Amino acid sequence: MFTFLKDFINSKRFNHLDAVGQTYTEHFSDSMSYSFESFKGSFYFFIHAIYPDVFTTAGSSTILNLSENIEYKLSRQYDV
Repeated sequence: MFTFLKDFINSKRFNHLDAVGQTYTEHFSDSMSYSFESFKGSFYFFIHAIYPDVFTTAGSSTILNLSENIEYKLSRQYDV
């Protein structure tokens, strides 16, 4: 069953995947990674809002690292 699903997804032509030069699996992996990092940053900000003495830089550092990672991937993709 999973082979059928994988073949079906890979047979679809997603304009965005063509534009970024990734397979569905590569794009899924990157997007899930970005989602996890965003959630982690959000968690740090949430806890910091309640108790300001914890995670004083963790949220900002997480989002900054995520931004740098995305910027790097974009520069490789578009040779900026």
